[in-house]
Amino acid sequence: MTIGIVLHPYGETKPGGLARTIFEWTSGLLRNDSNNEYIIFLKHEPFTKLTLPGNNWKIYVLGGGVFWLNKLKTAPQADVYLFQTPVLPLFWEPKNSVIIAQDFPYFYLPPHNLKELIRNYFVRQYHKYSLSRAKAIIAVSKSTKKDLARFFSIAEDKITVIYMGFKNIC
Repeated sequence: MTIGIVLHPYGETKPGGLARTIFEWTSGLLRNDSNNEYIIFLKHEPFTKLTLPGNNWKIYVLGGGVFWLNKLKTAPQADVYLFQTPVLPLFWEPKNSVIIAQDFPYFYLPPHNLKELIRNYFVRQYHKYSLSRAKAIIAVSKSTKKDLARFFSIAEDKITVIYMGFKNIC
């Protein structure tokens, strides 16, 4: 099977937060699976060489732009696509897409200004659109699963809770 992983966000010189989580999750998956082939989709060329375990993966750079995820349509095809944020291409729908949902802070933190209020509205709509189109959703906690059902009306049987791992970096 060929599995496409949209490794985004990625490319920070010192990844923290979401970028670090996404990178470590991808590394763990590759470290534990030598049976499948992986295509790692990046938005831009990485600043430094991407170092991941195993030899059953290759990089494909989609290129930037507003609708960069739509370039997946003409990229090497995968049997299933893993999106590590709740954002699918707007104008192309992969037949098998899985979204990994972390959290939705814009439901809990008030916006600081009108620009942020408007941005949050459009992000919510895009997330809702993407989550409704995904074939399956992985929530990183029971709380995230409840938020998916509550805020986006996602059927609970479409959501699987898989807790994040632990890596001692000290």
